[in-house]
Amino acid sequence: MGGLIAFSSCSVDPKGTGADKQDGGGGTAGGTGGAGGVAGDTCFPGAKVCPDPSGKPICLQDNTPDKGCGASSCEPCQLAHASAKCAIDGSCVIDQCETGYEDCDGVPATGCETDTQNNPTQCGSCGNDCIATHGNNWKCNAGQCEVTDCVPPTTGDCDGNKQNGCEVDLETDPQNCGFCTNSCAAANANTTCATGNCTITSCQSPYDNCDGIINNGCETKLSEDPSHCGACNKKCNGTNGIPGCLLSVCVILCVAPYDNCDGNTDNGCESNLLTDVNHCGKCTTQCNPQHVMNALCKNGGCDYDSCQTGYGDCDGNRANGCETNLNTDTNHCGTCTNACNPPSGGSSVCNNGTCGFDCTGGLLKCGAGCVDSNTDEGNCGSCGNVCTTNVQNASPECQSGSCGFLCNTSYTKCGSQCFRLSTDPNHCGSCTKVCPGPTAGTGTATCSSSVCGINCTSPTPTKCGTTCVDTTSDKNNCGGCGIVCPVPANGAAVCSGSSCGITCNSGLTGCNGACVDLTSDDQNCGSCNTVCGANEHCDNGCVCDAGYTDCNGTCFNLQTDKNHCGNCSKVCAPGQSCVGGTCMGGSADAGADGG
Repeated sequence: MGGLIAFSSCSVDPKGTGADKQDGGGGTAGGTGGAGGVAGDTCFPGAKVCPDPSGKPICLQDNTPDKGCGASSCEPCQLAHASAKCAIDGSCVIDQCETGYEDCDGVPATGCETDTQNNPTQCGSCGNDCIATHGNNWKCNAGQCEVTDCVPPTTGDCDGNKQNGCEVDLETDPQNCGFCTNSCAAANANTTCATGNCTITSCQSPYDNCDGIINNGCETKLSEDPSHCGACNKKCNGTNGIPGCLLSVCVILCVAPYDNCDGNTDNGCESNLLTDVNHCGKCTTQCNPQHVMNALCKNGGCDYDSCQTGYGDCDGNRANGCETNLNTDTNHCGTCTNACNPPSGGSSVCNNGTCGFDCTGGLLKCGAGCVDSNTDEGNCGSCGNVCTTNVQNASPECQSGSCGFLCNTSYTKCGSQCFRLSTDPNHCGSCTKVCPGPTAGTGTATCSSSVCGINCTSPTPTKCGTTCVDTTSDKNNCGGCGIVCPVPANGAAVCSGSSCGITCNSGLTGCNGACVDLTSDDQNCGSCNTVCGANEHCDNGCVCDAGYTDCNGTCFNLQTDKNHCGNCSKVCAPGQSCVGGTCMGGSADAGADGG
């Protein structure tokens, strides 16, 4: 850095680089970014003296582009189409290019020398060469490559966008065929562009180009057009009707009374339903009346002139003609109203218009009826053979053509008779079963619901099993069946008045169903139910056992009983016992002698 320049008087510049005051006092850094002052009238380090617009010297920072970037120059930096800034080495360099310009040569001194808005070799940005990329017929406009004219003339700039050039091949583009905006698109058609001319390659089903004109495409709908139905120039026939085309097939709406009965639309509605005997009233209705003279179709209904001999129109339906054979039809025999009615078991016949009948199913014709000679009691085996019977509870019967008899309801045939097996005791349940009478007593055999039984009568009116008994006196059925009177020892059982009893052997008495000796029986001593007490037995009355004494009706052992010691009234003192009839132990005078 060069030496500082001294002036006779200095002041601080407006940007705050700072300068020493005239008195030379030590200063401090001034405004923002100031270089700072030093003693004397000189600029701080990093600042330089430059004249202001009035020519007055001021201190400025060295790196100020509008006053020069070096310490020795006050000339502003001037760069083409660019704003400047100071480099570290003190040289002027580009800060920012003007819009539309760029520094393509990389030399700071030439500034932003390239006009990228119009330069065809640097278009929009450095290195974007329109000519090298697209050709000599390209230029740069507003920073974009644009075509000037199309080469060869078979190409075209049809979208008006110069930047994408001649984007269309007019020889092949179906949207710009031959010239711009000439579209080959046509209704219902698949098209192409060849040598600049539109052509139709195929039609979309069901359409076709029947008029041969390309501009209106495939104008004809083959599925609906009756003049081009299924194919160009295929016209639907409209004879006696209104033609139409449905799904590429000809159809026709016939006008009454005509119809398309053969299903062929090529000949239209060929049938008159009022007069055509093969299609009378409607298609497929063929007039074929039976047994007639000359079939007709009148006003859409089948008819005829007259019936053949032997036939009649009995159902009144002219369409089926004379359907009935009057010589053989049993419902219309001879005339339509004469019906043959056969007897039961027979079938009607009509022979040459006259009614008759035949018997069926093996039946025999007897007079005006049909009978089964195997079972008919009035014609058994032959006509007029009538069956009769003298058997009781029976009616006559014809079986296999022979007369016999049939037992009435609930009766069964047993040999040459009829019996009711449910109630007959001689044929109970079966023809050979005879019910037995009672095994004892008086009574008779019975049969009920085919089961044998007995009926008891007096004097043994009660049934007990297979016997008849008198329950008022029968000791084995006393008061009821199975009630057996018990037999006592030394006696016999008896039944009287439906109650059991006994009879005792001589010298014995009946007590509570037992035979006892009242002179010796301890339980019945002297009379029934008189029971002897303790230490007693019966000997013609209750008496004390040996070794015991009767004391006021009770027997005691006076040898051992301390309450009756020696005699009935002597009671031993407490603590004493009775031994050999004497109170022993304790006080000698303790005993009480009641004797």
